[in-house]
Amino acid sequence: MSDVVQVNERYFYVDSVGFQELNVKPFKDMELMTPVSNEKIEKTIAADREAIGADKHDAYQKSFNEAYFAGSPVNFSNSGTVEDDYNKFIFNNAQKYSLSSLRSADQAGWEKADEAFLEEVAHKSCEKNGYVDKTDIDRATITLFKLSPRMAVLEGDKQEYTKKLKDNVLASEFCKEHTTTKTAAAVR
Repeated sequence: MSDVVQVNERYFYVDSVGFQELNVKPFKDMELMTPVSNEKIEKTIAADREAIGADKHDAYQKSFNEAYFAGSPVNFSNSGTVEDDYNKFIFNNAQKYSLSSLRSADQAGWEKADEAFLEEVAHKSCEKNGYVDKTDIDRATITLFKLSPRMAVLEGDKQEYTKKLKDNVLASEFCKEHTTTKTAAAVR
């Protein structure tokens, strides 16, 4: 059993293990409850800001929060766009790939997550069309370029990053077995 309790204009999350103080922050048209930072979190943030610079850290954190919270069941619009699919993917898989708003320099985690998103798009494309439509992969790659929090801190060529991920997915066994042209698919 757990609950949120307000005491003298302060909020606390209380459960059988203990309690944690919460901040209430506005986000779009709702209010989010976030834990009050502790010393370990503050040190992690300070180290990240120092390593990549405050501006990049802040841009990353903003991008991560936008993608993550837009994909939450509370806020998810499910309009069927690839952008919505990406936000939902980030929300559902952040823990799996160890993605965090605190550690912007986690290149390996983001690369795995972004590539897994492209793989998911390939599978959905195949389910819908009977083959992997490269146009669907192109749309998803553009979405990565626009929405991936990794782009906020990426050093170097951002198009090269998305091209590499796209090429990896298209070179996968699944895509090799299921990619065809629209003309060939129409003949089937």
